[in-house]
Amino acid sequence: MERHSRSLLDLTNDPASIALKTPEYSKQSQAFVRAAEDLVDAARRKDGDAAPLAYVSMTLACVQCHRYVARARSRVTRTDMRRRLRRRVVARCSQRVDAPTSRSVPCPGRAR
Repeated sequence: MERHSRSLLDLTNDPASIALKTPEYSKQSQAFVRAAEDLVDAARRKDGDAAPLAYVSMTLACVQCHRYVARARSRVTRTDMRRRLRRRVVARCSQRVDAPTSRSVPCPGRAR
């Protein structure tokens, strides 16, 4: 169990495991490292009471971090989608100035 716990801890040293570069992600990652270290320590001592608690703690750290990353990425995605939509609307509005016979919806913020 100690060897497998240590391999989980070693994953955090891989640069490919860094999903985001934010202070919150660092905090989440440090929580995982602490929990994994506790698991390694409990496994080394062969502590049958502390090992399951450390494992649950590490699992919760994983779940919380994955939840944070998913939410952070979806926020970025939604923001990007809004920007793209805004660019399309602006592009269509500027095209309409050249072609006043267009049957599309009026441009927002522009009087007819």
